[in-house]
Amino acid sequence: VLSDEQSLLSSGGHFLIHYATTGTDTPTTGAGFTLSTWVQQVADSFEFAYTFYQGQGYRLPQSLPGGSPFNIYLRNLATLKIYGITQTDQPAPSSGFANSFTSHIEIDKDFTNQIYTNAGGGPYTPLQSLQITSAHEFHHAIQYSYNFFFDVWYAEATATWFEAVVYPATPQNYNYIPGWFSNSTKRLDLPVDSSATSTGAGYGRWIFNRYLAEQHTPAIVRQFWEALATRNSPDGNSDIPMIPVIDSVLNGGLANDFLGFAKRVYRQQDWALESDKTNSRLNYIPISSYGSYPVNASSSRQPSVSLERYSFAHYRFDPATLSGS
Repeated sequence: VLSDEQSLLSSGGHFLIHYATTGTDTPTTGAGFTLSTWVQQVADSFEFAYTFYQGQGYRLPQSLPGGSPFNIYLRNLATLKIYGITQTDQPAPSSGFANSFTSHIEIDKDFTNQIYTNAGGGPYTPLQSLQITSAHEFHHAIQYSYNFFFDVWYAEATATWFEAVVYPATPQNYNYIPGWFSNSTKRLDLPVDSSATSTGAGYGRWIFNRYLAEQHTPAIVRQFWEALATRNSPDGNSDIPMIPVIDSVLNGGLANDFLGFAKRVYRQQDWALESDKTNSRLNYIPISSYGSYPVNASSSRQPSVSLERYSFAHYRFDPATLSGS
């Protein structure tokens, strides 16, 4: 419950922004914004995301019954160290979407806390944090409209990818990549838990979505979610594994795509964005480096590694010291 709650209907009529006017949830004014102009920025950011995803052909999220606007709540989330959260309200099944749910979104009240402004790659303005959060959380709402039982790692990989697709000038999502590339021997569908930012679970996997989009057009990601919509939970309660869904849409080609992705990471070239070719946040960490050849069981370290499916590892050979034939 917000203290002395007020609300603002967005210009497109798709969102109702709820905000406090007293207490700890009240947005801080400043940086060129009054309370009213900041709330308007929130409304405009979500309308922008709405228009973007509509143009991409996504099924738009379900609001409460009766066609009421989608609810956005401004809360003090800095203490939880999160940007936002999307939560379900109730089932809203329809033809082809048996497991669709309505939802609502909570985002930080103003993104002025240093955990947002001083995040890696920053500084970031409150408006930048608001924009990428609206893109991220609104896609979670879209995901619930497809199927409540989505696999969390892929939900985060998709929403995080879209941060920089919707707002390319704020590539904050690169902060999550080193966690995966320095732990590349962990599987693609690693569960999202409290260590996700350090392992890249879910969030860091967004860049594989970008690779798939480049290989198959961005529509392929939407097709994954459309395919998920037709499936049911294995036991009526568990999440639906996303790897088989992705592989089916790719006609059994996920293994080849993942191998191509691993090669691209190794070469550090041919990314769509020119700046990525030298972006230090894309650097992988090899499991071993060698300055002599051949490498065999007597080498230090021995060239052996145990890999789960859809994981990868690299060895580095230093040509400056390389010897042998």
